[in-house]
This record gives sequence, structure tokens and C-alpha cells, in this order.
Amino acid sequence: MPQYLLMINKRKWDRLNVPWLKPNQIQADPLGDLRINEGTLSVWQIEDDLIQLTADQALNLIKAIFDSLEKHRLYDDEVQTRILNAIQKGYLDLHKVNKSLRNKITQL
Repeated sequence: MPQYLLMINKRKWDRLNVPWLKPNQIQADPLGDLRINEGTLSVWQIEDDLIQLTADQALNLIKAIFDSLEKHRLYDDEVQTRILNAIQKGYLDLHKVNKSLRNKITQL
């Protein structure tokens, strides 16, 4: 199963008591964390691409993420280690990694 890392604003994903939402609905706020450009979702991916996304597919993705949401905070060193492992396995291209992050992970 592919794994993806997505930087989010935690407050947008917290389950809040919102009186105007119907059961099984979520606020639109999490959509702001999806960085989609030309139909491609921007994530740190371990395998497979999320490309050619339509608005309906993006919404379904948000619903699936929200329904199976596991809040697990990764600290910087753990994220850097996972990115380095993905680079070493050939899943990520080192040259496409942000320069500042690239400098940090090449020092591990």
C-alpha cells in the first residue's frame, strides 16, 4: 500500500462540533490543505502518483482521508529520515527536494 506525507494545518482537520453540518459531512476547510496544480496533488509520495484529479476526486480523497484519519505527528528528524529512505530506495529524486531540506537530509 502506498504511503503519502501531506503537510496540513492541524486545526483544519480537527473534528469540531459544527451545528450546521449534517451527519457524515465535513467542513470545507481541509480542502485548503490540498495543493493541486494542473490536476496533480502535491504530496511526498512513497509510490504511485495522484495525478489527473478532478474536483470530485479531490473531494472524495478528502472524505477518505477524514474518515480514516489517524493523527500521528511526525517530528522533523523522523520526516527527514523517511524522505532519505525514500530517496535511497529510488522513490524520490534528491534534486527535486527543497534545497534547504536537501541540505539537512544529506547530513544524516
